[in-house]
Amino acid sequence: MIQYLELRTDVNIAVTADGFTPKSFELQLTNANHKTLILATVHHVLAQTNFKPIVTLKLRPQYAGEYVPLSMLHAESTCTLFINFPAEEVSKATVLRSWFEPALQTSWRNVSIPDNQKVELAYQRTFTDKEFTRIKLGEIPVTMEDKWFCYFENDCLYWHRSWTGVGVFEVTIVPISDGAVVMKAIANNDPEFNNPRAISTDMLENLFNNLCAEAEKIFDI
Repeated sequence: MIQYLELRTDVNIAVTADGFTPKSFELQLTNANHKTLILATVHHVLAQTNFKPIVTLKLRPQYAGEYVPLSMLHAESTCTLFINFPAEEVSKATVLRSWFEPALQTSWRNVSIPDNQKVELAYQRTFTDKEFTRIKLGEIPVTMEDKWFCYFENDCLYWHRSWTGVGVFEVTIVPISDGAVVMKAIANNDPEFNNPRAISTDMLENLFNNLCAEAEKIFDI
């Protein structure tokens, strides 16, 4: 998933005093007492109006899973933008809105599990509404160390190795009255690229545990 932030700024932050557009800079979110709550890297400026100081930013965490909690980005939150924090302050800003866009099949290279290599796992799990919301957003690798890419499509969460794009898990998840439930879990049984012991319900459980832990942090409204 990708996190976006729309801000009302004091000045045009797309161009600095040196006359260039910064490739990335730091977002410092502060409260009413000017206490720093969180720092995030702004990947780039996506859009900025010519007549109003409103800018849309794409936030890039330094590590996978380090997204800014939405409670810190509620409307009228106060922010300060820095280039190479804390070297140079760019602008004061006010949050207008924040949102996430889900990972798509086209977001990262991926290869489906061949039918003759699919094996069903004895895996059961239920999720809360908050956890299911996080799961449906998927995950896009941020650094070379991030090993997984996943996206949710047609009630199925597809897990792929980030380096090769090889499909490892396909998990069917359907909504229920108070969340969601796993209906079926498929794994890739090809011994050419996987340690047979690694394709297990424990691995799948750990992957879901990480997403669910993020849900508690991100959607702590």
